[in-house]
Amino acid sequence: MITHDVDEAILLADRVLVMSNGPYARVAESVAVDIPRPRKRADIIHHPAYYNIRNHLVDFLTSRSRLLSEKPAASADTLNQKPVIVHPADEDLQTLRTQSNVAQSANATDSSNPSLTILTGTES
Repeated sequence: MITHDVDEAILLADRVLVMSNGPYARVAESVAVDIPRPRKRADIIHHPAYYNIRNHLVDFLTSRSRLLSEKPAASADTLNQKPVIVHPADEDLQTLRTQSNVAQSANATDSSNPSLTILTGTES
């Protein structure tokens, strides 16, 4: 399932794959949603991990996704790069931003909107 609704992604997914902007979009991160099931929309906002996860996803969509939207190098290593797996519920958001910014290029371009891809279930 693909959505642009961060709250819907957190409600439905155990893992959210976030993509960089196009036209050379790629899956940039695999964000673990470590909130127990069953989840109800009215209840998840009170879970201690909810806002760390939500803030991480919104920060990616509004800031960090642009940094990844450059044309990728032609090497197979870059094109087949696996996404970073993050657990925002367990870590400080500022630490995640710093690690992500170091790993990404500093040049940004404006392209199409990034999206969230929801994977349900507990597969890795």
